Amino acid sequence: MSRLWWGLVFCAALAGCGQVSQQNQQGAGGTNTAVGAGGQTITLQLQPTTLVPGDQATITAKVVDAYGQPVSGQVVSFTTTSLQDTITPSQATTDAQGLAKAQMKAGNQSGTFTLTASVGGANGADGSVSINYTVKPAGTITISTYDQAGRAAVSVPVGQPLTVVAHVVDGHGRPVVKALVKFSVGNTQLSQLSPQVGTALTDAYGDARVTVTGLAAGADVVTATAQLSGGATVTGSGAFQFTSGAVGANAQSRVSLSLSRSGVNVGGSTLATATVTDANGNPLSGQIVRFRLAGVTPGVASVSPTSALTDAYGQAQATLTGQAAGADVLIAEVVSATNQVTASAQASFQVSQQAQQPARIQLVANRYVIRTDNATQAKITAVVTDAYGGPVSGAVVTFSATGGQLAARQVATDAYGQASTSLTSGLLDKRNQTVTVSADVGSGLTASVPIQITGTTVRLSNQTSSLQVGGLQTDAVYATVTDAAGNPVFNAAVAFRASGAVQIADAGGYGAGVWSATSADLYTDANGQAWVIVKGGAAAGNGQLVASSLGASASLAYTVSNPANAFAVTQPAVDPYMAYVDQYVWVHVQPGASNTVTVATSLGDLYTSPTGTRLSNPHVFAVAGGAPVDVYVHAQAAGTATVSITSDIYGTITRTVQFVQPPQSATTITLNTNANVIAPSAPPNLSTAKLVARVTSLQGGIQQPVGGATVRFYIPAPAGSGEYVTPPTATTDAQGVASATFVAGTQPTGAAGVDVYAEVVDANTGARIAGPAKVKLVVGGQAVSIAIGRGTTITSPNPGTYAQPVAIVVTDSSGAPVPNANVTIRTWPKMYRFGKWKVAAQGGCVAVPYLVDVNSMRSQGSQGKLPIATLAGNPNAQDVYAQWDDLYTSAKSNNGFAEWIFNEDVNRNLVLDPYEDLAMDVYATASHTNPIGKAPANGAIDPPSAAGGSAPSTVVTDQNGVATFDLVYPKAYAEWVTTEITASTNVFGSEASTVITFVLPASQSDAQQCVLPNSPFNRPGWP
Repeated sequence: MSRLWWGLVFCAALAGCGQVSQQNQQGAGGTNTAVGAGGQTITLQLQPTTLVPGDQATITAKVVDAYGQPVSGQVVSFTTTSLQDTITPSQATTDAQGLAKAQMKAGNQSGTFTLTASVGGANGADGSVSINYTVKPAGTITISTYDQAGRAAVSVPVGQPLTVVAHVVDGHGRPVVKALVKFSVGNTQLSQLSPQVGTALTDAYGDARVTVTGLAAGADVVTATAQLSGGATVTGSGAFQFTSGAVGANAQSRVSLSLSRSGVNVGGSTLATATVTDANGNPLSGQIVRFRLAGVTPGVASVSPTSALTDAYGQAQATLTGQAAGADVLIAEVVSATNQVTASAQASFQVSQQAQQPARIQLVANRYVIRTDNATQAKITAVVTDAYGGPVSGAVVTFSATGGQLAARQVATDAYGQASTSLTSGLLDKRNQTVTVSADVGSGLTASVPIQITGTTVRLSNQTSSLQVGGLQTDAVYATVTDAAGNPVFNAAVAFRASGAVQIADAGGYGAGVWSATSADLYTDANGQAWVIVKGGAAAGNGQLVASSLGASASLAYTVSNPANAFAVTQPAVDPYMAYVDQYVWVHVQPGASNTVTVATSLGDLYTSPTGTRLSNPHVFAVAGGAPVDVYVHAQAAGTATVSITSDIYGTITRTVQFVQPPQSATTITLNTNANVIAPSAPPNLSTAKLVARVTSLQGGIQQPVGGATVRFYIPAPAGSGEYVTPPTATTDAQGVASATFVAGTQPTGAAGVDVYAEVVDANTGARIAGPAKVKLVVGGQAVSIAIGRGTTITSPNPGTYAQPVAIVVTDSSGAPVPNANVTIRTWPKMYRFGKWKVAAQGGCVAVPYLVDVNSMRSQGSQGKLPIATLAGNPNAQDVYAQWDDLYTSAKSNNGFAEWIFNEDVNRNLVLDPYEDLAMDVYATASHTNPIGKAPANGAIDPPSAAGGSAPSTVVTDQNGVATFDLVYPKAYAEWVTTEITASTNVFGSEASTVITFVLPASQSDAQQCVLPNSPFNRPGWP
């Protein structure tokens, strides 16, 4: 039965909720509480919380204010930590009941995930709540085995049948009836299925049965696969053994002991393998081997397990772990059932303090959501381990992030293999966004985690929600952008959009901006504000104004009416209105049916006319017969005058007059840009940078803004590739700001860049008044750098394949990211190897490679069988075997044996050419005494091109210069193929490419369950 889980994000600020624990904030389930800035409360409901692939769940968020009343118009964003689950819509606005709803569909990725609802309200409420939910696998298959008597058994004598039962259930645990189950065994030379087709239907209990009979002694694995009604494929496996009776320990038994490496570091491990044989060198299975330390240096190491049984190859294994620096001797003893030692061997080893070589890196965070206040931080910890899982100390980890600010970029790991840094939002970028933090320890070892940055809000303030047709009445709307700490955000881009019966009459902020009747794209000033003047359109009706900035938004609703006689202020025509110091500003009032109109100003004085008498402030005008009221505002100092016009019937209308210094008083000009390095233009696509000039006048020791000044922008020494500034002149606003745009030329400028100047000039004569000021811009892109790396965690999109995450980063010569770069991807299976999966002493399975006698390798070419050593460099072979020179040379140092074999298609033309089909002899070890078998030429290219994995042919970088994709490859090739990925791009006419080579990894869980097949390149009949 499903349960409803509720998550509480905000309680009323006056209710004294206090602080909450980190566990509650992360949303472990149930109800979580935190204090919101606006005293609002959001509750989150998910039903159900346990899903299987394809299931739908309903998400409901409810927002109420501090008094428990529903709050409408709040934008709620829904996110999940699952990469497969989808939420529709991802954002919803609360209705009149304060509800926002969405649907979530479970994908194929199983596990426990976190659903998060985030709200950013116009009244200052912001925050998030999380609820954990579970996506179960589409189904499971459990394998059980029974002997002839019906008893549970995993081992029976050779020749006796073993009943295999596959129990198939769906994701809800219900038996799957009449499902076709396909059974297979790992070694058909060892085990025989009955029926031979290996298929059976499940009964009413979800059970399907076959029998398996041993043809020879040994261990094997049976795998069962079924396809469920929804199309999902499920797989299960189980191990069993056929016995012929254990060979007892005798006086002629012999034992040899080898270590995977004789040197181990503190915290590191090495694998010890004891091989027991009889007097003729035949392996003895079922022998008890005891491992112990001689104690040369007490406490230097530990060994586990202390005893083990030899397998069919006569081998028993244990793990030796370094504890302290020093030397010791490991002893392996073959003991009888009475604990008598019949044979022994020993191996010396050295434990040192030197750091291990990194083999794996993992990245974790103490929180995955931080605020845009530059105070809340997420601690990011990289854990670096060696090939045996031991900590690697002293490894330098390089951290990077696509956003926010890292406290430290390079950190060395401590004794526990850990290196930490912290991420805050930083001071420069206040966007609500999800950033990726990555850690790189070199050698292609990388890991990454997503961190969500939230808390920036847009708040709208205005005076009225009722407007009149034709613009007789306007409303000044200020958008205030603040970060999570409530601090105003300067120079933030704000997009206003008007719809319905309302229009934009004027707009302003930091810089001139661009606006029309339906839209305004502005930048916030030092107070975090940008503004628009909204008026009624030509017809009555409803309208809406929406302001969006830095991933947050807010909206206002308007009603536009058409009264016969309206109270309105028609002059100044815009609000705010800019005027020069000592200028008289006309205020014209249509009184409607008012009896009196009272006018007051916060700065300066009121006059009857520019040459008239000064009035009292405030001043009451008696209205006769609807006659208009005219008054003039005058100020002798720079500043902002708030003029209020109050009707005894209709209420108050306010107008703002910004008195600024006149252009001729300008003394100082500064020039800045939003980007000092930009890419070259590639027409029709232009690369631009914003230029912002600020003009001030020194008055009484204070720099005051100069409005209405003409600013000339120019490039005195252009680079000659078509760069220019537009417009060439601009007029300063009430803040003394004038803006222009620099357009890059088509060629890079080099490090010297281009100097752009700005000066204040007389609008009539062009004579310089102040300046010039200059700023340097560099047009980059002389060279392009491309880097490629892979993630440390793979996924399994379906039962037969793995997906390896790969990331590509493209930057120009200045280190700046190159967005929208087309990157070409090529994959190639560079090498392959023979081998098998073997049960490890510590549990699970490990891939054990076979070795090839290089001197035995021959080509089945048109000239007959020729040794590879002869073909390497042979002009008759057209140099296609030049790559074998390195293999032949390296094999000399290993007694002439090699583990990896190059792709037979050496010229990569996907055709089996002469000399390319190879035959070779394969051995278990680098010795001719342990043959596995011969690998004759098979008339096909090994490995096939698909073995290297599939990837998109092209990817496009995002705004951070990053492109990601998944390399998808069959599980059958995991650990048996080395793949090569080549990434290349051409940006700004510069080509760049890079190559990464790695062994296709297998998942730890599949290796632990011993469900992966042996090398697909093995020949039939091989062990």
